[in-house]
Amino acid sequence: MFEILKQLAADKNISDKQLLEMSNGFSLAALLTLVAATKEKFTDQDQTELQELIKQKNFDQTLQLLQSKHSKEEWDALIEKQLVPLFDGFAKSVFAV
Repeated sequence: MFEILKQLAADKNISDKQLLEMSNGFSLAALLTLVAATKEKFTDQDQTELQELIKQKNFDQTLQLLQSKHSKEEWDALIEKQLVPLFDGFAKSVFAV
């Protein structure tokens, strides 16, 4: 998840230290956004697994499960559509970027 966060912050003046500080809060919001946007791709078993992973704050495994349901092109489009606006708002509220 941190790599996605770094990618989203590439054109902003935010240090890795600052990104680490915001990563837990943003990661949870980002993952919930991605789950909500793509819930039709998941079986009941997938949804149960996602809920458990999120509850355990296992963000990396949650992200892996989400990515496994999408092609690279779909994933890139999803990041652009769902996470870029979320990150921009988050960065503005946290760092006044």
